[in-house]
Amino acid sequence: MQIGVTRAFFVADNAAEREAAMERRLQNRATRPDGTVHGGPDRATGDPRTVNENSAMYGTPDEIAKKLDELRRAGVGYVLINGGGSGGGARGRESLRRFAREVMPAFAER
Repeated sequence: MQIGVTRAFFVADNAAEREAAMERRLQNRATRPDGTVHGGPDRATGDPRTVNENSAMYGTPDEIAKKLDELRRAGVGYVLINGGGSGGGARGRESLRRFAREVMPAFAER
């Protein structure tokens, strides 16, 4: 059996940049007036921040690599990434480039 997951990612330089990306992601979620999300995994807890803090791979290249390694050790063979929280444009492209340069090489041999 092959296991794959989807994860949002954003390569950040520091905690403030990581938090800003998380806020952008949360602002783009479809929420009800009480703050719960209409669908997706957020619906299970009613707390989008909890779900996204636990699943999104936001942080420095080393922090993202650690999360990917945790997934690998849990049996995940494939990770589909999306740039949720980048805000798109140049910031999103640079995050993807950094992911390719600074995170992917750690997994090239595996």
